[in-house]
Amino acid sequence: MFRPSRTALAATTLSLAAGVFALPAAAYAADTTTNLNATQMAAELKTVATASTSAAAGGWRNAVTSTGFLSLTGSMVFDTAHQTASSRVLMDGHLMVAYVAGGRGLYANLSDADQRAAVKMMGRPEVKYAFAADPTLDFATVVKESGPASVLADDTDNAGTKTVHDDGSTDYAFSALSGQVNYSFHVDPAGSLTSARLAGEGLTMTQAFTYGPQTVTLPAASVTISAATLTRGVAYLHMSDAVRSVAKGGAEVVRAKAHGHTVKVASLRKIIKHEAKVNNTKLQVKVVKVKNVSRGVKVYATNPWTHKTVSYTVKASGRKVVVHRTTAAAAGLATVQAAGTARHLPVDLPSGWLDGLLVAAVK
Repeated sequence: MFRPSRTALAATTLSLAAGVFALPAAAYAADTTTNLNATQMAAELKTVATASTSAAAGGWRNAVTSTGFLSLTGSMVFDTAHQTASSRVLMDGHLMVAYVAGGRGLYANLSDADQRAAVKMMGRPEVKYAFAADPTLDFATVVKESGPASVLADDTDNAGTKTVHDDGSTDYAFSALSGQVNYSFHVDPAGSLTSARLAGEGLTMTQAFTYGPQTVTLPAASVTISAATLTRGVAYLHMSDAVRSVAKGGAEVVRAKAHGHTVKVASLRKIIKHEAKVNNTKLQVKVVKVKNVSRGVKVYATNPWTHKTVSYTVKASGRKVVVHRTTAAAAGLATVQAAGTARHLPVDLPSGWLDGLLVAAVK
């Protein structure tokens, strides 16, 4: 289910990017290499971060590729003049696209099968993106957490080398985590970061930066749906399972609590209503409704788009609880669950290298 959080809106989709870029491999005629202690390295890279932030003020593109236990490519574009940004990430054959608009909110493509099924059910198969409005979204925060300086903010307090080339560019290199991870940075003659590489522990990740004005075009309204409406649609996609779960699952709870004694109608009604509330909370939409009937309750839901209704009665009968389906249940999914399955990364990476990759709401 599309559930953007403040973290997602601040940095989520925009710390990544695309293409295969490695550090320059060409030989230089007059290289000068200097050893730097940890304090000197930190000071040098802080200067590079300042210059890179200045270069990125007018806009920039970023690109990243990762091989090893985490395989992905992606691209990121920042249009600072209009406070918009976009990212495209391909991971394990799964494409994630997102746009951020400062002071407006976040767009994300419908990357989940349930989301795509929901818009078809709603009669809007042309929809490709969901939009979560957030007027408080601070674009400056997104820039800070996703810019080139963020790559230089991790594990830089290590001794290493500085190599100055005859064209005025510079390479920095050092190892961290007791030599298990190696970092390399290439800086142009103006002092701005142009490429970076992290290698170690079964992972190699490279990034590249290009500075200058960019243009980001946000998705058209005709192919966009609000996140709230999408969440509602996905919930009703699971309507049949939700009603059945409340009726049958609730009945099991009632039987268990009766301990073989006569089932009290008041207790049955209280338990079923609680089960409905829990289920609706999971779906983030009040899909399942409950009303009192003779000796028990009716559990039901009506899809506002298809107008199909699913209902069950749950009644007390002495020591028994009788569940009866009163309408034909529409075809549903096997289990009641929030749409989408979080895809967790196998390890913690430096935040500036992969901070905020859009991994929630993908299946």
